[in-house]
Amino acid sequence: MYLINKIPFLAFALYYLVLSLWGIAGLILFPERTEHLILIFAGCVAFFRILKFKESLNRQKAFLGCCVLGLITLFILIS
Repeated sequence: MYLINKIPFLAFALYYLVLSLWGIAGLILFPERTEHLILIFAGCVAFFRILKFKESLNRQKAFLGCCVLGLITLFILIS
């Protein structure tokens, strides 16, 4: 867990921002699939929460969120 605490909070924010943009691109390319709304909503909420909390961010929960959204993205790509 020591390595997780060394990750800068902007790296988490960038990850969630990219997921939101991925969701927007997916919604534009595949308008009939609504799964991309999950990426847009979750990515935007997490992005703004990270910018709000900055250095007091719980990096373990942020890392867990990255893993969960990564799995959701993988599920969307496979289906």
